[in-house]
Amino acid sequence: MEADEPAERRRFARAGLKDPRLIVGLVLVVASVLGVVALVQSFERTQAVYAAARDLGAGHALTPEDLVVVEVRLGESAGAYLSAAQPPPAGTRVSSAVRRGELIPLRAVAEAAETRRPMSLELAGGVPAGVGVGSSVDVYVTQSDPAATEAPRLVLSSLEVTGVSASSAGLAGSAATRIEVLVPPEDVAALVAARAAERIDVVAGAPLASSGAGSSP
Repeated sequence: MEADEPAERRRFARAGLKDPRLIVGLVLVVASVLGVVALVQSFERTQAVYAAARDLGAGHALTPEDLVVVEVRLGESAGAYLSAAQPPPAGTRVSSAVRRGELIPLRAVAEAAETRRPMSLELAGGVPAGVGVGSSVDVYVTQSDPAATEAPRLVLSSLEVTGVSASSAGLAGSAATRIEVLVPPEDVAALVAARAAERIDVVAGAPLASSGAGSSP
């Protein structure tokens, strides 16, 4: 009886290897293990994308100094941001404001040239609280003649701010602050005339609906 046991074990072993249920079970186990491994690797995988090294205003042409490479886990949303696999093409601009440290979304990048013109304004009254890069401002001018009785006049509204400088000496030696704004081409002449002859002040404007904002009153 004992001599027959090895033969029976061999028969069971041969039968087991040919059992379809065993083969299917092994395949399922292997597939499950591979699936878990792939899932863990996808969670741990990072992508190199660009973030803003400083505040970037709409229309700003990107330079290497504006960008910093960060490794982040974005998963399926990785394609929505500016990849750091290669530098952006020359002339690439941001079409909407991006704050320092924010990832740069592809929707905020445009290779097409910005149609608005960048202009600087020297403000006699300083920059209103809350106004910074990406903000909207309305521009008012006042007659420089002390004897003038005309009320401040609205020249342009909803101009996007692309830069704010520290206070410095103005044209008359007094403290002044300079801001950079984007101006529609048809409004440049009016603002140049006002800038040359009158006091300029700005107030916070309505939130920008798009990067093409900016209009005459």
